[in-house]
Amino acid sequence: MADSRFPNDSGDHGFLGTLRSIGRRIASLASTAATFVAHTAMPKLRVWFRSVGHAAGRALRSWGSAVGAAFVTACHAIGRFFTRLVVDMRPSTTSRQPDGRTDAANGQLRAVTMGAASSSGAQRDMHHVYMVRRIIIFGSMALVAIALVVGIVLGVRALTSSPDVPARIATSGQRSDKAADGQSDVQADQSDKAEGQSSQSDDSGESGAPDAIVPLTDQERVDILAAAQQTVADSGNTPVEYTYCIASQGDVGDLTEFSNIVYSTLNDPRGWPRAGATFQENTNGDPNACDMTLTLASADQMTTFSTECSDEYSCRVGNDVVINIDRWNNATEDWLNAGGTVERYRTMVINHEVGHRLGHFDNETTCPAVNQPAPLMQQQSMDLLGCVPNEWPLDDELWVSQ
Repeated sequence: MADSRFPNDSGDHGFLGTLRSIGRRIASLASTAATFVAHTAMPKLRVWFRSVGHAAGRALRSWGSAVGAAFVTACHAIGRFFTRLVVDMRPSTTSRQPDGRTDAANGQLRAVTMGAASSSGAQRDMHHVYMVRRIIIFGSMALVAIALVVGIVLGVRALTSSPDVPARIATSGQRSDKAADGQSDVQADQSDKAEGQSSQSDDSGESGAPDAIVPLTDQERVDILAAAQQTVADSGNTPVEYTYCIASQGDVGDLTEFSNIVYSTLNDPRGWPRAGATFQENTNGDPNACDMTLTLASADQMTTFSTECSDEYSCRVGNDVVINIDRWNNATEDWLNAGGTVERYRTMVINHEVGHRLGHFDNETTCPAVNQPAPLMQQQSMDLLGCVPNEWPLDDELWVSQ
């Protein structure tokens, strides 16, 4: 059924009539759209798009064939006009030659017909100019009108096929605002960090190279050991003191940091002192006086301790507790992905491997439940099994063998 807002203009068969019909339709659509938007709240905009789409579809179906026929007729008319225009613009038998002389056949009549020919030629030229101007003007208007109609039809189809456009637009606007705010915050944070780094650079420039790692002082060692001994006393377990040596094998660099971390970790009140164990580092150079030796070794040296050792992980062979330098510097992917850090991994691997020397074995207990602390003796380097990283012995792991 045709839309009553678009009466049939079949009486206008000419090109101008077609343009007027298209213009009236465009004006009617524009007027209806403006009135509707002006008197309707935004939540009803989606309904408007649907109604316009349906109306436009019905209108297009009703007069689409008429517009097509009119367009074909207009094209034929334009073709005939241009053909006539080209023919009319060709030089006639009474026109002047390029050198300004007339044809010999018309030479005798030049004086008689000059005035009439000039008047007729001027009128024909004016008519041609007038027609050319009209075709240019109306042709441009036709192109603009067609572009508008096509744009409206495509826009209506796009909107009616996506009924949630207004909601998406609003959501997009909110996301854009949030993104802009987030970018502003990030830029501000980066600016602050840049200023902080600049300040640190200035400070380091004034003080020279970063401070080198220094060994724990005797007083620091005394204080750490005293805290461990107090933990042993509070635990009620039988005190056991172990003496250990520090060694290296392969290209591992300076051992100062390794020595500091080993001493602090083994005597930490959260660690093996809760099971009754304390640890003293042997500094007299006699390896026979050590209950165990903690060695920081390069990966290519791991299998020299035992073929059971791997160049990928750390291991314990008898009294040798061997820490793989690659794991010491980088931890493992499973550990880091589970939320652990390299610093915590160092604590864990020392306690875990020394735990073997104290009588424990791998996976004697495993993850009790998801998101619970993993048992220390579980092979956390390989798989957390759903638990969270843990570097200290749990309550049921607080025992040592002589």
